Amino acid sequence: MKFNVDSRELAKAIGPVKEVATKNCVKEFDYCGFLTIKAKKHKLEIMAYGGTASITTTISNAGTANYKCKREGVVTVYATDIFDALETMDAGTVDIKAVSGELVITLVSNKSIKRSIEVVDAVVRPPNVGTKFVQSVVVNKRIFVKALKSVMFAPATEEKMLPYQCMLIETFTKGKDNTIRFSAGSGGRFAIKAISGKHIYETDEDVQIIFPKYNLSNIYKVLSSVRCDSVLVRTVGQNSSKNIPEQIMIELDAGDVEIVLSIFGSESFTKYPNLTNIINYQYPNRIYSDLKVLTHDIGKEKL
Repeated sequence: MKFNVDSRELAKAIGPVKEVATKNCVKEFDYCGFLTIKAKKHKLEIMAYGGTASITTTISNAGTANYKCKREGVVTVYATDIFDALETMDAGTVDIKAVSGELVITLVSNKSIKRSIEVVDAVVRPPNVGTKFVQSVVVNKRIFVKALKSVMFAPATEEKMLPYQCMLIETFTKGKDNTIRFSAGSGGRFAIKAISGKHIYETDEDVQIIFPKYNLSNIYKVLSSVRCDSVLVRTVGQNSSKNIPEQIMIELDAGDVEIVLSIFGSESFTKYPNLTNIINYQYPNRIYSDLKVLTHDIGKEKL
């Protein structure tokens, strides 16, 4: 395997993959900590699979990353090793090749600058992604990240509260206005973030998508690290004959880099409480405060 690519663009593509390869993996999972690079004639694929989530980033040979495949091949390395190697090199085109159990990265403009990292005798093989979708919605990425950050702390942690170890995303369309609501809770408390307005999302019909809590931090960090305007979220039903498990696919188009993040385990969560009833219920002991006023007063108190 041998190819050339811009070092900074490759590091950007590897960053989200490293997140999935090293965080929230199933304990002692075969591929934990690894990523596999597939150099093909027209594109470079980088993938990781931690048991609860998988990710593939793709760099084409048509963009500003200046990817050029000189010899097709597949290699697996420790995700942290290759990311750290690229981060410590000068910016510019690098020549990358697999040689005698090592992956050698050389700066083309100064061949004295090179890094060698260990090759792992394995190939990461994530489950297949879906091609037939149950639900689909395109969400403004900034809105998605903002709402996710507001509720990702709230899912239940106790084993007996499995139905609440998740986060719910719902959309509500009324006339020209859209509302997207992110909710999570433990049964006794809920964190709910609803955002309304125009051009927040696009969908043929309103959706209700339940995300397992285990990878919420992965989703947040991957989306936060990528520059793009929108995120496509689709749900996929199980197809055992094609090795397609039930999954939630999160797709990002960041220009030179395309990302597909798949979240598994959603089959454990089939229904979420009717939060509209919970929100509108007239609780006898309810305290209400405007968030801006409350944070302002707390700030004054600290002073």
